[in-house]
Amino acid sequence: MVRVTVLILHQEPGPDAGPLTRALADARTGLAEVHRRGFLAAGADEVRLVAGPSDHTPFGRRLRDLMDPIRGGLVLLGSGCLVLATAADRRAFVAVAASGERRALANNRYSADAIAVGMVDVLDGVPDLEADNAIARWLDESGRASVTDLRDRWRLAVDLDGPLDVLLAARHRICPPRIRAVA
Repeated sequence: MVRVTVLILHQEPGPDAGPLTRALADARTGLAEVHRRGFLAAGADEVRLVAGPSDHTPFGRRLRDLMDPIRGGLVLLGSGCLVLATAADRRAFVAVAASGERRALANNRYSADAIAVGMVDVLDGVPDLEADNAIARWLDESGRASVTDLRDRWRLAVDLDGPLDVLLAARHRICPPRIRAVA
């Protein structure tokens, strides 16, 4: 088993953000804490929140900068994704990251909001992808890693992309209490 690092990417609202944007950011911050605790409980060695305002840096470039000091396996996700993930879901991502193998696990190969890789070096040379959604396809198509996805687990497609998502997710029985409190 290799060391597992989890990076949770969180976009902070700008200074001119309105109340709905700030409420969405608060919900994502709460979910990031749920993920931090959940991934540590699932066996991750380190979980870091990488927060900052949007600066229009392509996702691929940002990822290259973030992974430089990381060795071993990596779980990478946005602070608003996997809102209905279970402990078993998090363990699946950590297991792949801990494998030390050239493989990856994504919540969805075609629209990845969360991905685990067993060797962080499979991400070397990632192009300047505009968003995280294409990372699993790039890994697969480039032959850098064997990619499996969990798109059959519908709950892993639920994200907090807008204020309405917070209200809808809060109605589900497995929604974290922190999200219900914001809704």
